[in-house]
Amino acid sequence: MIRYATHHDTAALKLLLKEVFSDNDRFINLFFRLKFDGGNVCVYEQDGQIVSMAFLLPATILLAEGERPVTYLYACATREAFRGRGYMRAIIERVYADICERGQVALLLMPAEPSLYDYYAQSGFELFFYWNRHHYEALHFNWRNDHEEYALCRISAAHYADFRRQHLTAEGTIHWDLAHLQVLEEDAADSDNGFYAVMVNGEEKACCLVWLRDDACEVEEWIGEPLPYVQGLFFRTFDMPKVTITNCGTDKKSAMIRFSPAYEHLKNGKGYFNLSIG
Repeated sequence: MIRYATHHDTAALKLLLKEVFSDNDRFINLFFRLKFDGGNVCVYEQDGQIVSMAFLLPATILLAEGERPVTYLYACATREAFRGRGYMRAIIERVYADICERGQVALLLMPAEPSLYDYYAQSGFELFFYWNRHHYEALHFNWRNDHEEYALCRISAAHYADFRRQHLTAEGTIHWDLAHLQVLEEDAADSDNGFYAVMVNGEEKACCLVWLRDDACEVEEWIGEPLPYVQGLFFRTFDMPKVTITNCGTDKKSAMIRFSPAYEHLKNGKGYFNLSIG
């Protein structure tokens, strides 16, 4: 049986999230506090047990006529013993029918691994979103090009949201509500991860989300002016041997989309999607 979850399902949903994605309790509790409203999860139930689920997170897409609502499918998960039975596909079809009835533009999802692009294509999704990703190594960086006038300043999710909305204005761009960014902000608490403004001689020129993983500083999103040799700022600030910077572009594939019938004329276009959480 397919249905929408209620607050009574919270414990079962958290257990499935942990089972499939190995998320820690701190992140799960944070996510539920900020993003679970008691009805934004579609589940497949069998014999009274939730065996498959997908969270429905709100977002908007920029179109020529303005911002329009879309739904992002997050944490699509099926218990291992119940995979291969079409439960997730059934959930997707139910959610798709519901968002079409509400007049939304589309469903979005970010495949967790490359092999899933083909799987979701079978459910009507197409590649639509792209980005650029640049890799740098300190070993090959000419430190004579390091710009000491560059500096990082920690900023709030609200500041980042405002800057992001002001600077990402191309059609096909996905924007999130503040709570979405607050999940990232609070998950980064008590660490060097988080949102930063990039200052040049005291003037804000860009903003970014930084996440430190193993031996790499990953700039998950860069927004604003391109700055020459800015990778040196991240080498210098975080003392990491590798830096990766992701920004708007068309080189690498990211998320997929399934347009509702009223918006199918937008197919074969390109957009920008980032900050998927997790």
